[in-house]
Amino acid sequence: MLAVELLPLGKSNSTEEHNKGEFMKNQKIKMIKLLFLMGIFIAFVGVNCESTYTWYDGDTPRKVYVNSDYVADITHTGNSGKSRGKGNYSNPVVKFIPKSELKKTKSGNEETATYPVFMENPNSASLMTLPGNVIVKLDKNFTRDDVNNWAMENKVKLVEKLNLIGNVYVAESPPGIPSLDLANKLRTKDGVEYAVPNWHKQVSKK
Repeated sequence: MLAVELLPLGKSNSTEEHNKGEFMKNQKIKMIKLLFLMGIFIAFVGVNCESTYTWYDGDTPRKVYVNSDYVADITHTGNSGKSRGKGNYSNPVVKFIPKSELKKTKSGNEETATYPVFMENPNSASLMTLPGNVIVKLDKNFTRDDVNNWAMENKVKLVEKLNLIGNVYVAESPPGIPSLDLANKLRTKDGVEYAVPNWHKQVSKK
């Protein structure tokens, strides 16, 4: 006859509970490790990157990342070199200021106007901002009258013609996100070859 060894019922239940306990313990350890790694990733990305925006380099989309640790203090001097009022965005003087060092004006009632700071990728050490205005290239066959008509139709103020080949102009826009939004809007208009924000990039100190 075939002999069958029967284990005591209590011993069998004890073994199953032990194995179940070990399984749950291992699952908890794996979950803790996963949460730990996710925390490191979120902390790494979230320290500097608050949100992203897209602009177009010709037809190529480019993504930029908001650096939430800095702001840009932008003063526009115009062509005369003197500080100019609202509506003139030429010759900007840009300072990148850590938010931790941001100070109030002498009156103590308001903070100096500041604008977002961007990076080309989350790990970039180079900062950039939008001091205002858009560089727009119009159809090379446009006459001066065509250019004026285009500006009127699209409600755009062209403040300067750049010394470049073709019909390349500076379209006026406020600093910050409005500049990027206007560039993205103008690039879709008839007669536009490209429209890009007027980026100001940090100059590396050697």
